Amino acid sequence: MDKLTELFSAPAIHARDRRNHAEQQQKSSRNLVAVTASDTRRGTRRVRTVVWDHIRQPGSSHMSITSTRPAPLMTRLNSEWTTQIAAKEYEFGSLGFHTAGAMLAQIRAVKGARQDELLYELVTLAHQGDRNSERVVLQSLFPAAQRMAHRVRSLEDFDRHDRVGYAIGAAWESIRKYKLHLHARVMANLTMNMLGVLAPEKTANDRFIADKTAPVATDILEIEAGSWEEPMRTPEEQLANLFTWALDIKLVTTEELALLSRTALSDEKHADIANDLGLSTACLRKRADRIRARIAAAVKEGL
Repeated sequence: MDKLTELFSAPAIHARDRRNHAEQQQKSSRNLVAVTASDTRRGTRRVRTVVWDHIRQPGSSHMSITSTRPAPLMTRLNSEWTTQIAAKEYEFGSLGFHTAGAMLAQIRAVKGARQDELLYELVTLAHQGDRNSERVVLQSLFPAAQRMAHRVRSLEDFDRHDRVGYAIGAAWESIRKYKLHLHARVMANLTMNMLGVLAPEKTANDRFIADKTAPVATDILEIEAGSWEEPMRTPEEQLANLFTWALDIKLVTTEELALLSRTALSDEKHADIANDLGLSTACLRKRADRIRARIAAAVKEGL
């Protein structure tokens, strides 16, 4: 009875409560790692890992979350620009020596012909392999890339950071494929090139096919159209394949094949062919027969 009383006494209950609380604290302080399933969209594969630090602080019951996803591309490029590029001085061709930041400021401060002059010189230098000039032009296209990332319908399946990343890639492509005979409206041409990369315009034929085409499930298509059957090759196709095979295995030379083609397939008279080759008609026929017999024997033997 004394033991039972001791077991249910207030001090014993308090001690058990403290032990249970300590065990609960240990469980709640473990790090829980959740890995999302790989997400495949439009040919891209992204696997994200999120670390959940479920640590209960004294007097606090909140949960802190830390994401291991790398910083977005634009954030990294802007950081690189600020810390490593903007303050450095480079030579920009006929524009002279400037810091990258000053050159970008000039591009944004002017319009019209003066902006065209600056951008055209930098794009030309970029085509000649000047990466500093290319980087300045790319930085000048960031505002356009951000706008397009949120307005182009072809990117709406991607998340916000991926959309901007694709738009920056399109800006890079626009610089590298710029047509240097276009001296005017350079910024407009660059942004239109970006749009062409992100949302290429359909041709008239593409639009016609889309209008006349309705999606059909494969199983229904097989019922309606039947299974695929390889079409029969025409005699001309079979002969072309045979001649190609004979050349590939060095069964005949190109000269012999030309002679056989002229005698067997062309509309020329044998006498005219023989005259052209400096042979008698009989000799021409014998040569053609020997070449034909050699190919036939090889086919028969299954070489």
